[in-house]
Amino acid sequence: MGERVVLDHLIDKFKKINLNLEEVESLDIIVSFIQYSGYKMIRSLLNNALEIDIPIRIITSTYMNITDPTALLELYNHSQNIKVKLYNGRAPSFHPKAYFINGKTIEKSRVFIGSSNISKSAFTNGVEWNYVLDGSIDPESVVNYKENFEDIFNNESIDLTKDLIDDYRKSYILPKDVKNKSRINEHYRKHQKEGKEENNDLSIFPVKKEVREANLAQIEALNELEMTREEGNNKALIVAATGVGKTYLAAFDSMAYSSVLFVAHREEILNQAYHSFSEVRDDNFSFGRLFSGDKEDDSNVLFASVQSLSREETLEKFERDSFEYIVVDEIHHGAAPSYKKIIDYFQPKFLLGLTATPHRLDKKDIFALCDYNLVYDIDLFQAINRGWLVPFKYYGIYDSTVDYDNITYLKGRYVSKELEKALSIEKRADLIYKNYLRYRRKRALGFCTSIKHAEYMTEYFMDKGVKAAAIHSDDSSSFHIERKEGVKKLESGDLEVIFSVDMLNEGVDIPSLDLILFLRPTESPTVFLQQMGRGLRLFPGKDDVRILDFIGNFKKVDLIPMLLGNYDYKKSTVMRELQKGENLPLDCYVDFEFEVVDLYEKILKSRLKVKEKVRILYREFREEYPKGFPKRVEFFTWLTENQYIFIKSKSKYNPFKSFVDYVVEEEPELELEGFKDSEEDKFINMIEKTSMSKMYKIPVVQSFLKDEKVHSSAYIEEIVNSFKEFYTNNRNKLDMVRDKSSRNHMEFSDAKWRSLAQKNPIHFLTKTHGDIFGFDGEVMKIKLSFEWSSENKERQEWFYKQVKDALEFRRYEFLDQRLEK
Repeated sequence: MGERVVLDHLIDKFKKINLNLEEVESLDIIVSFIQYSGYKMIRSLLNNALEIDIPIRIITSTYMNITDPTALLELYNHSQNIKVKLYNGRAPSFHPKAYFINGKTIEKSRVFIGSSNISKSAFTNGVEWNYVLDGSIDPESVVNYKENFEDIFNNESIDLTKDLIDDYRKSYILPKDVKNKSRINEHYRKHQKEGKEENNDLSIFPVKKEVREANLAQIEALNELEMTREEGNNKALIVAATGVGKTYLAAFDSMAYSSVLFVAHREEILNQAYHSFSEVRDDNFSFGRLFSGDKEDDSNVLFASVQSLSREETLEKFERDSFEYIVVDEIHHGAAPSYKKIIDYFQPKFLLGLTATPHRLDKKDIFALCDYNLVYDIDLFQAINRGWLVPFKYYGIYDSTVDYDNITYLKGRYVSKELEKALSIEKRADLIYKNYLRYRRKRALGFCTSIKHAEYMTEYFMDKGVKAAAIHSDDSSSFHIERKEGVKKLESGDLEVIFSVDMLNEGVDIPSLDLILFLRPTESPTVFLQQMGRGLRLFPGKDDVRILDFIGNFKKVDLIPMLLGNYDYKKSTVMRELQKGENLPLDCYVDFEFEVVDLYEKILKSRLKVKEKVRILYREFREEYPKGFPKRVEFFTWLTENQYIFIKSKSKYNPFKSFVDYVVEEEPELELEGFKDSEEDKFINMIEKTSMSKMYKIPVVQSFLKDEKVHSSAYIEEIVNSFKEFYTNNRNKLDMVRDKSSRNHMEFSDAKWRSLAQKNPIHFLTKTHGDIFGFDGEVMKIKLSFEWSSENKERQEWFYKQVKDALEFRRYEFLDQRLEK
């Protein structure tokens, strides 16, 4: 017989277990779900067992979508010696709850069995019943349960992998019976009574608990950052929705570094970061500001504006290794010269890029800054599904008051003055006001295209009796209000509406905001989702945010369905599907007026041919990169993820398959005489089109590049050296470590590198491109004849640059398209 254990005694029972190798052989746990709150409470038991080499096995499941992804990630990352499996048997349900203390003999074994999953409520105040089976009293029952565990572990479960966790995390939806507000508040709660902390004593992060603890999103990201550093990477990108807590995440992650630089472009962001870091770090660290006239640049943790730090005289005051850890906030601005100047100058041990923008729609130049190492991605929709943000109610309102065909469109956007004039008319303001009344809430924010537009809308609303003000950069205008004052008055109810121009997209939090007005055309996915994110923060009594989008026949109107969650935006039925709730986050709602649906369907029917689409993208790119012969890498990083996928899928019109020919076709004036169908053209085309399941061919071809020239031969020793140099790059290493045979490549001898090069890239290059390469065992040669003389040195240099650019493009493309899959 056994002993009945009411649940509130179960943790006490665990704590009293004397874990020692003389008595305990192993620990096994089988539960239907694991919550992070419960995992924290048994983590000390697990860690104590691992410290004395007691093995642990856990079987759980994602059944009913209850297991917390954060708990799975922690088990995967921070308990490498714990074997975790997910149930995948044929049973329609999975409800076991058992904890095995396996003794050296059955008589010394015990099984806790009952109703307790791994959760805080199950371990504290939940109504749960459990029973202890004692092997010294009922050995037959203990053996029976142990055999059942073994059968499920070996035959009806699969290993927990990083890919499984990532897939589960991205599709995870917080169960409806869990209140969003209480869920998020759990991670931000301050302890009410000093000295009475929850049982969180095993936090793996060095956080000042009496001040702040990491929330679940931050914990997940911290795990990912720890793993990427263990893999040898020194750069990482975090894409996380507004409201998830990116700044605190950076503060937590930087704790192990003695010198930190936090870079941003707005004072509000820098001041918030200063506050966040000071909450997390203790008083042994000094904090300094380098913006708004402050020059406290001798601090351990420095918060600097891009404008101040990028000045030549300021930047050069610092040694290149002055900071061990650098945070670049809102890194989607990072392609700007001032940002790049800072990023290129410093040489930190680790660089973290932060952005809230959706990576599918961002330019690839953002990812290039962090060497395509996207370690954590939680977008708005995932954050809503997990209860970290409130749902949205989106209303697409037809706006016939503006004909955008009459407004000049240059470099991917409308001419500002013309747009301002077209939007600042009474008929449109009246349309906006009537819909404001229809969907009215307590606190509204309207995004305008210019200062005059914001002022016009403010005056119009005030004339209608609505308490309104404008926030923008011109403090001399009639209806202007300072940002801090405006936000304070909106929160207190002294204002009902704020009209803003680019000043509330980033860095200002108004959690109580419950109505958003999109009063300018969608021209940027980044801006669209930033504006949307302003209203999604949790706030007591706030169930959702309403978003009013005034939609006319503007150029990028077809982006809207994709931004709202339906990525197959080519279908004519997409808007109807969104209105049915397909692909929307939990409790979100989308409604389009029928005229908007008609407008979208007309746009789809009048879509351009593929070739013309590619041409338009190329021409828009050249408007931003107008000088000299364009580079493949520049075009690739300029494109968004979706644009590149589109181009790649249309092989016939893909410029990257024969880049020089495409450029010359579009810009005949750039043609280099005699290049087309030349030996040089053939060589570059080989680089562009050769298949690559690994990047091995890149360092082989690079070995021919010496003294800024393309040489016709390379000794095997040069190829080996090129291989070793190429794979010392932390991102390139992933090409090796993902296979067991090359995981220890940093310990390879020259003979091993030589063997690898000969058996793989050299063999396949000479086999599939035998008309270009030859190899005699010691020297690899290019068979092509490049007819250069002292008179055409310029052409020789141009050819070298083309080869180098083509190789760099293939590397970028591989990292982006292959290693991340």
